[in-house]
Amino acid sequence: MEAADHFDTDMKHSLKLRLEPLRKMDINDLKTQAGSAVAGNWLDRIKNARAGVDPVFDGAWKAVTVRGIEAIVWITGDSFDRYNYCVRVVPFLQTYPDIDFWLELISTVHNSQQDAVSISWLLGSEQNIGQEALTRWNYRFVACLRAQMADPTGACRHDAWLYRTDALLRPDLGISFVGFKFGWLAVSGSCRGIRKIEFVRTGSQIADIIVSMHAKFLGLLDDQGSVLSPDKVGRIVAKDAGWQVPLPVSKAADQLEEYLTGNRKEFDLELEREHYSDFQRRVWEEISNVPYGVTATYEDLAIKLASPGQKPYSLARAVGTACASNPLPLVVPCHRIIGKDGRLTGFNGGVDIKEYLLNHEMFGLV
Repeated sequence: MEAADHFDTDMKHSLKLRLEPLRKMDINDLKTQAGSAVAGNWLDRIKNARAGVDPVFDGAWKAVTVRGIEAIVWITGDSFDRYNYCVRVVPFLQTYPDIDFWLELISTVHNSQQDAVSISWLLGSEQNIGQEALTRWNYRFVACLRAQMADPTGACRHDAWLYRTDALLRPDLGISFVGFKFGWLAVSGSCRGIRKIEFVRTGSQIADIIVSMHAKFLGLLDDQGSVLSPDKVGRIVAKDAGWQVPLPVSKAADQLEEYLTGNRKEFDLELEREHYSDFQRRVWEEISNVPYGVTATYEDLAIKLASPGQKPYSLARAVGTACASNPLPLVVPCHRIIGKDGRLTGFNGGVDIKEYLLNHEMFGLV
């Protein structure tokens, strides 16, 4: 089964795997449950670890499935580059995890490290099933590091197998770019849904390193790293350049292109918004109810969101903050929310883009 096949099937999380922080106070209890002396020794090492010397304690996790704790996982950052991470896995039970566990673990790590530019996995030579799973996920075998994985007791050293991938090769992560008057819409997401839409202006430098990496790969940056105009590159979406992205991202790019050319008024997309508060979700839901070409005020939203007996004006500022933190502009049309005096206030893409979008919807300007 190729990586492209398993996005749609193995991502269902049949084992319901989750990563839980490994607390120092729990280690003694866990040692009595460990299926091997090696796992117990590693738990001792974590308990005595010092930041900057051994794996940082905050990077230690329990990999838990419906079968119980199956492994101890370290996700440690590069001290020189916070966008690079290294993962080590120690089996907790006597038997080594199977392929389903490994596939779900890789997916779970990816979801927890969405901002990672590169992810490396350091496996023992006996973890051949994990190596197979990494290959399915487009990881590249980098090297066999001779005697580089120390036994926790210090008695002997083992070979370590290093696998690595970066944001351009992760099959669960992708970015499409759609051109418009002011530059580009960068649509990022995974096979679970779209996560973010960003306005990338012509002539600007892209702050997000993963977005910048994709833009450079697609030829959207000049020699100085500044964003080229769609007029110079051509009004494209990334998949037209032969770049594979997850289906939700490709679908979003198509629908945004249709919106910008006046051929779409509503979006039908899979959204991934798990890391936001209930209040933010409620605000965005109310924003999504504002029709195409119509405006509402922050006060209008506050009135709808206020609890019985609560004064709406006390919510207006919080509503504005939720609008500003909207990760999916256009799909969640916060550009339709204006001040009560009719002013076009606050928009993360800039007031000029907000005005352009309203003119586009009200008067058909493209």
